[in-house]
Amino acid sequence: MENNFDQLIAALNISSFSIDVLDEIKFFLEKQTDETLPIFISQFFQSLLILERWIWQLFSQESHQWINESGYQELFYSIALF
Repeated sequence: MENNFDQLIAALNISSFSIDVLDEIKFFLEKQTDETLPIFISQFFQSLLILERWIWQLFSQESHQWINESGYQELFYSIALF
């Protein structure tokens, strides 16, 4: 699991990443429970910071490129619940 989440986050910096990457990141976030969340955060803290920075960079760009993509909307919803 460790390398998979880190690799997914690293894939966000590739200009032609697949929407599947967003779905997989969303899956990782949604499967965390009250019991697993502290371990997940401590284990992937750096990757979570990279994800946060990527989201802020995305928000600063033209939204027409991603605003209607359900993969982005679902990821943002999952992050809000996280």
